[in-house]
Amino acid sequence: MNCVRRTMSFFVMAGIVWTTGCSNPPIGGMVNGDLTLTADQEAAVDSVVMQIEAVAAAIVGIADSFDGIDADGDTAFGECPMVDVGFVDGVATMTLDFPAGCTNEYYADTSAGGGIVVVFDTATRSFDVTFNDFMTSSGTVTGTMALSLQRDGLSVALAGTVDIDISGVGATTGTITLQIDAETGVMTISEATLTLTSPDDAELAVAIENLVISPIVNGNFTPEVGTLTFEVPNDGPGPDTLTIVVTFDAESPNDGTVSVQVGGGDPVDYQLPR
Repeated sequence: MNCVRRTMSFFVMAGIVWTTGCSNPPIGGMVNGDLTLTADQEAAVDSVVMQIEAVAAAIVGIADSFDGIDADGDTAFGECPMVDVGFVDGVATMTLDFPAGCTNEYYADTSAGGGIVVVFDTATRSFDVTFNDFMTSSGTVTGTMALSLQRDGLSVALAGTVDIDISGVGATTGTITLQIDAETGVMTISEATLTLTSPDDAELAVAIENLVISPIVNGNFTPEVGTLTFEVPNDGPGPDTLTIVVTFDAESPNDGTVSVQVGGGDPVDYQLPR
């Protein structure tokens, strides 16, 4: 029997209207014949994407330190940031100082400020980062990253742990593997398992797969490829949690449109707040 003609029973599950008997139930309801997200689902997607964008903005701040990795000795270069490199027994300590209001190509027309300290051990290839009130348009970043580094020409591969807090956005902890092209500024987060904690202490476990972010070309940190996967609690009948998958495409940085799948249902186009 056609699903639309069946007798329907509705359950409210974490703000989701679920139609039994259909292979792909509505997510939040129907508007002009299209499936829509619930307000809670929209809020969860907005929060997760905002935090991932802010984390990417923080990480790309270290890109200017890569030029100091191969320095023969103490040196200084740059304006935004001003990079001071000191070598002691094979360990390079790079201090990145972003003068208040300075502009950097990674941050489009917005300004950066504060500082970052990077310690690179040439023997172990460890790359330890400390954010000292590093400021971007996303917020002020404090915390650390403990990474390993491999360099192949202009491509730098980093892998390790993240433990940072961004004012007004939230805290991020977990593991991450990424690459940064030092010429184009393209960042690829090939995989990550992160716990995002919002300012009101709500936690979400987020898995990242093959996110590509091009801040110089797009003028923002919205991914143009890849997925974010996380679960939200389900307070109603049915499973304890519902899985949300957010998929980005080439238009996402331009108009904020992403594809969102909830609980294995049909994907829904959703526009992020801009």
